[in-house]
Amino acid sequence: RTALVATLHATAARDRRLADAELLRAATFADALADPAELCVLAGDFNVTRETSRTLSDLTGPEWGFSAAGPVIDHVLVRGANVSAPDVWPPERRHIAGRLVSDHAPLEVRIE
Repeated sequence: RTALVATLHATAARDRRLADAELLRAATFADALADPAELCVLAGDFNVTRETSRTLSDLTGPEWGFSAAGPVIDHVLVRGANVSAPDVWPPERRHIAGRLVSDHAPLEVRIE
């Protein structure tokens, strides 16, 4: 089975509408490239939350059909497969050589 995987690091602007517009553009691009029966994954630092994004609400609704959004600004949206609940990495999992390697916790889902 093939999959289309797209990533996005949206602009971190005070006006969240910019990040929301970038998310919609990325989703539209990924949707246009993916075959209808193909697994499609859109993931990254979207810089919007479920509460601040109209686009996230639309993408996870019946028309777009992506899985639920993550709990903060990082998301892994999947269409065409079942996914686990998001797992946010604790600080101890993201230390390398005694250093915290991310300014916010990575998010992981299992695609079944």
